[in-house]
Amino acid sequence: MGNNAAIDNLIITGDLNNPVPEPTTILLFGFGLLGLARVSRRKE
Repeated sequence: MGNNAAIDNLIITGDLNNPVPEPTTILLFGFGLLGLARVSRRKE
C-alpha cells in the first residue's frame, strides 16, 4: 500500500557558491525585527 519515490543520479550544475552580501542581509533582518516589534506594540 505504500508509495515510494526515488531520485537517482541527481546532478545540479551552475555556480552554487554565490556570495551573500552579509551587511545587506543583516540590515534587512534587523528592519524586519523592528517592524515586528512595532506591530506588536501597536496591538497592545
